[in-house]
Amino acid sequence: MLGALAVAAAGFLFAAPAAHAHGGLMGSLTYGTSPNQVTCNAYSSFAHTYPGDFTNSPTNTHTHFWLCGDEQSYSSRYGLINNLPSHLKTQLDTRDVNFFFFKNYDEAKIWLEANYSSFTLPTTAKNGALGYSSKDKKFSIVYEQHYDTSGTLQTSSSSQINGSAKHEAGHQADYANSDLSKSAYFHDLMEQDIAHYNSAYNFCTQLYPSLCYWDSGTNQWVRYPQYIGKTNYEILEDATVGFPSYFAPGSVNEWKEVFAEEFARQSGNGTNAAIDGFLSKFYCTMEYLDTYHASGTGTAPTWTGSSSYCTNPSASLP
Repeated sequence: MLGALAVAAAGFLFAAPAAHAHGGLMGSLTYGTSPNQVTCNAYSSFAHTYPGDFTNSPTNTHTHFWLCGDEQSYSSRYGLINNLPSHLKTQLDTRDVNFFFFKNYDEAKIWLEANYSSFTLPTTAKNGALGYSSKDKKFSIVYEQHYDTSGTLQTSSSSQINGSAKHEAGHQADYANSDLSKSAYFHDLMEQDIAHYNSAYNFCTQLYPSLCYWDSGTNQWVRYPQYIGKTNYEILEDATVGFPSYFAPGSVNEWKEVFAEEFARQSGNGTNAAIDGFLSKFYCTMEYLDTYHASGTGTAPTWTGSSSYCTNPSASLP
């Protein structure tokens, strides 16, 4: 629960319900020093269900949905979380996860660091990031404007906002189930996918044509010298041409970004088309996330069609 939030606290300024299809404005919290003040508006749903589940009870005294950016976007933003399967929303509600839509990193930093004790929004949540999730503080944020990798502020597209919201929800679903992405079961599926990715696809013609050239002497595609000897998967780990934050995690069994992005793909759309294109070839983890997204934990995937190379891990199903 938010440290500064209590229904009876002076920080909440209750207002009449706003004219939104899903629910109404509960109140606002403002932090910062003028002119750098940031206001977050809390919304409840008429149905009083997660994420707008304000019930005024001792155990659930606040909504989990906050708009701190584009206030004209309530319906579209609310639906990104509200449209998740009910069993997933129950997990997030039980965990007490809050979702915030901020204008940008700078405003998120002002508001979150004032509201959450002993919290600093990391710089890794700035350049190149569309959102961020905190495991211990139990919240996720999405940026209406994001800094690109060069540090230039850009307006986030609808697709980026949608994908980021689902990606961050994936992180929280992962955390809500004792870190599914770190489980031996998920690790085994990743290893099966990596082995298949290395053996089933041609490096030049099916995966990385830009890393190859046509050799007219031998009439075939040839890798550029710096990529000779590398496996298909090692390219994904490469800091220059790959995506190491996804595919080269800090520990051998930590695949939280893969988990979250595959969750987002199963929820409608991911955050990065290039990454999603590679993940679409990881059929074991894709089938598992599809099953989890539809039915929750404890349901084993069915390995058919493109995932027929997958086998049930020896580890227990989470």
